[in-house]
Amino acid sequence: MEMPLKQIFETEPYGCQQVFL
Repeated sequence: MEMPLKQIFETEPYGCQQVFL
């Protein structure tokens, strides 16, 4: 995923979990 964390958070609510996990 070469997208900014901000973009992921706004597009995928669960994106944060995948990033941390």
